[in-house]
Amino acid sequence: MKEKPIVSLGHIDISASVPDKWDFDSNALPVLPTRDFVMFPDVTFPIVLGRSSSLALAERAEKQQLSIGVFCQTDSKIEKPRIPEDIYKVGVLAHVIKVFELPDGNHTAILHSGPRIVVSGEGSLPGTVSVDFMPDTVDDHLEPELNVTAEMVKETALALFRKVEGAPQELSMNIENVDAPTAIINMVCTHTPFPAEIKGQLLSAANPVMRGQLLLKHLKEQEQLVSIREDITERTRMRTREWGSFSSKCKPYVKSSMATRTMTSHASSSALMRLPSPTMYVRYLIAKSRNWADTILSRQTIQYNTLTSISSFRSHGM
Repeated sequence: MKEKPIVSLGHIDISASVPDKWDFDSNALPVLPTRDFVMFPDVTFPIVLGRSSSLALAERAEKQQLSIGVFCQTDSKIEKPRIPEDIYKVGVLAHVIKVFELPDGNHTAILHSGPRIVVSGEGSLPGTVSVDFMPDTVDDHLEPELNVTAEMVKETALALFRKVEGAPQELSMNIENVDAPTAIINMVCTHTPFPAEIKGQLLSAANPVMRGQLLLKHLKEQEQLVSIREDITERTRMRTREWGSFSSKCKPYVKSSMATRTMTSHASSSALMRLPSPTMYVRYLIAKSRNWADTILSRQTIQYNTLTSISSFRSHGM
């Protein structure tokens, strides 16, 4: 065992013993199934222990310093997953640092992950699997590419987390404090809220370089989506202000129910429905309302002139 500071979780700095090497029975590795969480190598992360079987395994692993396998379920809705039928084939070894009971009665386990493993068959005991190590190394000639990829992942992830409302500050701090390229990629993979299927693809990548490049692709897609949301929000805000400004100009032309009905009839026309923005909509209504007012005024003038002529005609006895 060796002591090493792991990570900050909220206001808690976790520093605990992690194994120098992973001793376990490869023919009977206990499995901790997770519903929609995929863990990556050499990462520390808290998980909620919702099942009594998961709590019992975590407490036993903490007490006896057992290595366990963390595998994500293929279907998060399954309450009692069959092992190994209902889990993804690639997972990680993990060491249980601490199990906490929360004030609401739920339990959380702090896990530190080790190397990747792949299921090779059923275990010799219930709830276990037979596994093989899955190398996760980078050839020397790929080191420069790994360094550049990791730096791009770090920059993109930090920029994205700053834009996302509610992202915990300690997450950005933890990523900023990591220097090792593979550790950067694995930490970002663990923390990003991608679907389990995508994370499974990331974990199964042949090496950290390929994982980093695939991760960068998904991060860029998320960054584009965030930018689109921001643009839509800003345009909606601007159109709302325009609507308020121009609608106030409509008030002099909407004083009577007749005017309101006239404008409503215009609003139902196909030409009006094709207008691209509230600004154009209001301008159209203003123009039409003015035309309507001019028409009414002309009609009233004609009526007045006609009545005057009739009155004059009668006054002359004709």
